[in-house]
Amino acid sequence: TVVAAVAFRTDGLVFAAPILEEQLFKQALVCEGDGQRLAAVFDKARRGEPLVIAAIGGSITAGGSHTKRRESRYVEQVAAWFREQFPGVEVRCVNAGIGASNSIFGAARVQPDVLAHEPDLVLVEFAVNDHDNQEFAESYEGLLRQILVKRPQSAVVCLFFMHRNGENAQTWQQILGRHYGLPMVSFRDALWPEFGAGRLAWEDYYDDVVHPKDEGHLLMGSFLRTLLAGHLGGRRPAAGASGGSAPVPPPLISDRYQRCQLTRAGDLAPTKASGWNLVDGRAWECGPAGGELETTVSGEVILLGRKIPKDAEQAVFFSIDGADPKPLPADPHNRPLASDLAPSVHTLKLVVKPYNTSTQDGGLPSVRMYDIGAAGVPMNKESHAGDVLSTEALPLIFNGKDLAGWAVPNEPSYWTVVDGALVGASDERKKGSMLYTEKSYGDVVVEGEVRFTGEIDSGIMVRRPEIQVQIGVSRSLKRDMTCSFYTGTYPEEARAPRAAALLKPGQWNRIRLDAKGDTFTVWLNGEQVSQYKNARYKDAGPIGLQVHGGLVMKVEFRDLRALGL
Repeated sequence: TVVAAVAFRTDGLVFAAPILEEQLFKQALVCEGDGQRLAAVFDKARRGEPLVIAAIGGSITAGGSHTKRRESRYVEQVAAWFREQFPGVEVRCVNAGIGASNSIFGAARVQPDVLAHEPDLVLVEFAVNDHDNQEFAESYEGLLRQILVKRPQSAVVCLFFMHRNGENAQTWQQILGRHYGLPMVSFRDALWPEFGAGRLAWEDYYDDVVHPKDEGHLLMGSFLRTLLAGHLGGRRPAAGASGGSAPVPPPLISDRYQRCQLTRAGDLAPTKASGWNLVDGRAWECGPAGGELETTVSGEVILLGRKIPKDAEQAVFFSIDGADPKPLPADPHNRPLASDLAPSVHTLKLVVKPYNTSTQDGGLPSVRMYDIGAAGVPMNKESHAGDVLSTEALPLIFNGKDLAGWAVPNEPSYWTVVDGALVGASDERKKGSMLYTEKSYGDVVVEGEVRFTGEIDSGIMVRRPEIQVQIGVSRSLKRDMTCSFYTGTYPEEARAPRAAALLKPGQWNRIRLDAKGDTFTVWLNGEQVSQYKNARYKDAGPIGLQVHGGLVMKVEFRDLRALGL
């Protein structure tokens, strides 16, 4: 099947790779897929627009020390192919491979690690780290659905590598791939018969029992180049015009892992952290003296990224919602801690009992916690795309009792807690005051209830530079601009003319602000009333509440919640 060697040029570097006979590619091609999404990617490239090529998977995708050159990794080769086919087009490559990760955690991290980069093509590789059963198929489907629903013009290709014994999770994954009409390429199907017949040797393509070396990545890259060339050349006709993708079909198993969220260690704000410390913004650590960490998480499934040294394997426990503690397994694949919870907010508690250390852990004496994820996160019923978090999914940032979690200003008397409400009030001096959260947020959902009577001038602030959602009367325009955006002025396109009809004077009104990328959207009492796009307000910042100077006023807030995205 392999007859010689040929040079593939990748970003100016030349690598040796096998020449493939047509039969070998035919064995690799599981499904050509519906070409509409790929056609849309090609059309974008023809227009000269920038492209983002991404891959998500485990250590195979990451490449690591098993590939000598980054440029030989399969995702880099695909990016290079687009540069060759469309000279002058900017093509950026995103490699979201993380060692020992499966599609369960992949579904939780696909949003920040892949979709946040707005990819045009996503290569999905979890056939080795997933097991071939319905539990993993459910998370794999959720990962696919997130990409297909949130990026309607993005193409997806499923890849299937294998273990040394030929096993992988392809049976379930290809069922899902066919259900969604996706192109699929199997390294296993191409090479396993050749290994069995003695025409090829495992060692020629693999560095160990799992990880392909440069030659293996180059071979998969060749498969993908051939697949893409076929679609570009029209040998594999699209199922429809490239102007729009086909509707995403209903879930085959479930959409539970379509509704995920992930909190990285640096963004976690535990309600309790005794004996635990945040190290380098990347991990919470607890040493041999032991400790407790408590936080909240929303969803039916709770995930915990962790590393537990051998010395501590019998000393780490977890509990959910006050239940009896259970041993926390040192699972390198970080399977769910629980998967049958109610779709609501839960309290997760981690307990490390004192333990003795030895030298067997090679310098890892502490228990480490990296990420907390969830699936089956509750969504608003009004959401058509399944992408709007319900109120219950947003953690409270005001506890109804005191100003814990808020940076109290120099004159704290302006901000008090009365009957469970956060009250901002000025006096005869008519001075203004700002109250900010201690934590900063980039992309964020903020929600809460506000009540006021008479003339007030208040607002909710996010990001840096600061952008404000107005509450009450504008001091400059002398009229109520509630739910309009203030940027130093009130841009016409950022105003909320419908808010006046929805506002209930003297009663509690629920306001929600979604700040995602360059888009800011506000809802008042369940109705969208304004949306404003501006890339200037891009940096993370604390959430702020305002008492404006120049008048005597009082504003009340309650049920304040926020979730960093």
